[in-house]
Amino acid sequence: MAQLRGLTPTERGYLEYWAGLRDLLEQHNDVIAPRKPSPENWVSFAIGRSGFQIVARANATEKWINVHLMLNDQDADSYFYLLKRDRVDIEKGIGAELKWRENPGRIEKHIELFLYNTNPGNRQDWARQHQWLSEQLKIFHRVFSPRVKALGASD
Repeated sequence: MAQLRGLTPTERGYLEYWAGLRDLLEQHNDVIAPRKPSPENWVSFAIGRSGFQIVARANATEKWINVHLMLNDQDADSYFYLLKRDRVDIEKGIGAELKWRENPGRIEKHIELFLYNTNPGNRQDWARQHQWLSEQLKIFHRVFSPRVKALGASD
């Protein structure tokens, strides 16, 4: 693979990890548009509105994977507050308690779901990890997309 030249072993690992997720999304997920894999520890997906993304991340050092909604807009504080106001309904729709990371003083806000004790460096476990990520990406899109599209900062 020519695209692997010049990458560190860690970058190559992430590129291959996200390629596996992309392959699964292409086969079994009609909601999330597969993205070109990158050598980063994250990959983002459109949710239907500028300033918002669904992100999948993998951390082999700390042994977790996650899916989160990222708000990265000048009105992110207001949007985060409006979403958090509906926390109970959102978490019920997701089917789990979420980590609501406001990041005071920064534009980026995150609403996260983690799968801990999971090693993205273990290739034998990738199928299970990719399945979990695919399912959570679909759920996040279903729960957050209509809410995000309806948000108004003046609300």
